[in-house]
Order: sequence, then structure tokens, then C-alpha cells
Amino acid sequence: MKKQEHGFTLIELMIVVAIIGILAAIAIPSYLDYTAKARMSEAILAASVGKTAVAETYQTNSSSAPEAGNWGFESAEEAGLTGIVEAVGSDADGGIVVAIADESVTGDNTDWEIALVPADSSGEAMTWDDDAGSNVSQWLCGPNNDSIPVKYLPASCRETVGVTAAYAADAADAD
Repeated sequence: MKKQEHGFTLIELMIVVAIIGILAAIAIPSYLDYTAKARMSEAILAASVGKTAVAETYQTNSSSAPEAGNWGFESAEEAGLTGIVEAVGSDADGGIVVAIADESVTGDNTDWEIALVPADSSGEAMTWDDDAGSNVSQWLCGPNNDSIPVKYLPASCRETVGVTAAYAADAADAD
């Protein structure tokens, strides 16, 4: 009786390797984009404390207008709050800017910033002079001055906004 051969031929193995290579060529870039989006969500989350402070200040209409960098939630510039978030700042109208640390999202030097701007129910950006005493109904969210490719942002945070932020005074600057 003749023994029958078992196993895979060289062609079959080459086909499997080719299929794995094609899948990897598609999956790896998608995975890198996915991880970059996840890192960006940390930056958006860092702005949540600021959103509460700005909304409360607008609603209570305190007697004096807050100054840029002095709404009560800001960090010192280049404070290195987390591996992703470098600093959080604000402007005089309550716009929030989250500076993202270089090389933390994609491995490149980026100078990226996410900005959130308080808006009324019609979607218009609020200003302290015109809207103090009003409710913040929504937030305009997006890259500050077109600094971030849209593919790394959540769908609800893709409207380009412009905020010139000031950061909290650094302890070393106070001396």
C-alpha cells in the first residue's frame, strides 16, 4: 500500500502569506488612525472642566468680565498635564483651547490645538459683552485655526474655530 502525502503545497502557503500581507496593508493604517482618534478624545475630555466653568460663569453673569486665561480652569503653558494634553487655556469670551503635546498622537511634530467655543441655541458663538447672563446651549468644537486633519477628530468636533488662548500664569513667572 502506498502512503498518501499530507500537508500544504508551496503554492498554497504562498497564497496564504499573500492574503495576510494584503489584510495587513489595509488594517495597519486603519488601526493607526483609530488609535490617533482615541488619543484625540482625551484632549476633548480635558476641556470638559472648562466647559462647566464657562457655562456657569455665563449663566450667573458675574459683575466683571473674566479675562483670557483666568476663568479658573486653565493650566500653565506647556504644563504637560498628560501624555497627550500639554496645556488648557481660554480667551476672554470663554473659548477653550487644549494644546496637544507634539508627537503624542501621530508621532509627528504637530502643534495641534482643539478649540471649543460657547454658542447659543442658534449655533452662534457667544461673546461676554453680548451674552453674559445667557445659557450656553451648545459648544462649537473643532481644530483651532485648521491645525488638525479632520480624520483624527470625532464627527461632532470638525468645525474649524479660531480662539486666541491665554494660559494660566506659570508659577515660575509669578516670582
